[in-house]
Amino acid sequence: AVLQTTAPLGYHLGLAMTLMGLTCPRDYGFRFAGSMLRANLYTLLCGRSGEDQKSTALSIVKRIAHGVDPSLIGKEPGSWEGLIDGLASTPRQAIFLSEFGAFLARTGGKNYLTPIKPILTDLWDCTPQSRQKAGGTLIEATDPRLSLLAASSVAFLEQHTSAHDWTAGFLGRWSIIYSRRERIDPFAEGCIEGIPALVQGLRDRLTHDSVPPCLGLSQDSRDYWQEWFFELDAREFPDLIAGVKTRAPVMALKA
Repeated sequence: AVLQTTAPLGYHLGLAMTLMGLTCPRDYGFRFAGSMLRANLYTLLCGRSGEDQKSTALSIVKRIAHGVDPSLIGKEPGSWEGLIDGLASTPRQAIFLSEFGAFLARTGGKNYLTPIKPILTDLWDCTPQSRQKAGGTLIEATDPRLSLLAASSVAFLEQHTSAHDWTAGFLGRWSIIYSRRERIDPFAEGCIEGIPALVQGLRDRLTHDSVPPCLGLSQDSRDYWQEWFFELDAREFPDLIAGVKTRAPVMALKA
């Protein structure tokens, strides 16, 4: 992917990690803080509009995911009911939001799409969702695995987010990657011969029944994470993004 675009390396790393989590066995995870921690991630590419090729990086990963299994690609929800219905029928999926600012604008304030944000906040933790249709039919997404991949300019993120988005936990659950492109290449055609093997390898992860269980962190990793946890805890953060500080260690564990 790096050779096919001049988008920053940070974007590709974040998207690759999200794609790996998407193609993990659905029961992958380990117990943490009284619940099961799963491999799904919410990743937001943030950068300069038109300069850092956020949408291009997203499109490469979307094509790879589609090659692995088209059902992995979910539709951008037009309503909170549609979001739950989609996860009830396809529990494991990724939704791509190439214009995250527009999505935030549609779900802000008091309108029909506003309930989507708290539902997405719950889905980061893979919390079951349900709704009752007219007539009493119950629609349930009992074991959802939703990943989100999005892109936004800094200006759009500033314009279309409120303090509540940050303090109430919605944006605190996103891995927000701000990067600037490191190189210039007028063609950036790259080498695409390795993509079929990559697609097949990810497909095998989806279908292989004998994938070993997730055992959590090794002792070395646990010690390293704990040292970083206390270093992070000692930092001073603005109140507006204090939620990011508490969520970052969990994002690291997911990774």
